Amino acid sequence: MDIPLAQRYMEKDDPWSSHTIINNWLAGLPSGTRVLDVGTSHGIVGRRFNQSGYYLKGIEVIPEFAELARPFYNEHLCVAFDDVPDEFIAFQDVIVLGDVLEHNPDPTRILNRLTRLQKPETQLIISAPNVANLWVRINLLFGKFNYSENGILDRSHLRFFTKHTFIQLLFNSGLKIVELKFSPIPLNRVSPFFSKNRVGRFIHMLLARLTRLLPNLLAYQFVARTKLEQKVFTHDN
Repeated sequence: MDIPLAQRYMEKDDPWSSHTIINNWLAGLPSGTRVLDVGTSHGIVGRRFNQSGYYLKGIEVIPEFAELARPFYNEHLCVAFDDVPDEFIAFQDVIVLGDVLEHNPDPTRILNRLTRLQKPETQLIISAPNVANLWVRINLLFGKFNYSENGILDRSHLRFFTKHTFIQLLFNSGLKIVELKFSPIPLNRVSPFFSKNRVGRFIHMLLARLTRLLPNLLAYQFVARTKLEQKVFTHDN
């Protein structure tokens, strides 16, 4: 049985999740910062920052999500990315693409359009799943590549990334990585044990630390903060 959309794309609120990493990068920006959230889902970014003094714009193609997200954005469009006017996208301070690129057949084209319309100092925050995660590798070993309702093999994913191909995508799009972080498998979504039990939380923390050491093998998602201009490259690996 299909999982309802609102449950499939719930906010991951553990300390090591991609949502937490993105929220931490967005927190503390100057009042008036223009933030474009591409693929708002039900408004995870908007709900968190609509009282922060930022000017929030959102784009979401799924009407059910767009209706939920719209109240938390200064401007919000329910439309496919290709149909968004250039003036809606242009001259942002920060652009967020949280778990968006893997749902599109040509991520490079999306990034090229976004970067072409921005200021040199614009930041792009991008997350994408790691198809080379150990769990996927084990399944492949036994000849399995089964799609699911959510996660790395979400049935709506059209593109798949390893650490190398994710970095190459950003580089080919003219983006410079300022920070690259790696989220572990969200064990708290697998079982409440990993969020409600002290031992479970310790195991989750240990996995997060191991993921930073072995991102190719253990990362659930890659999360990059990038700029159009040359910056010093740092990451957790």
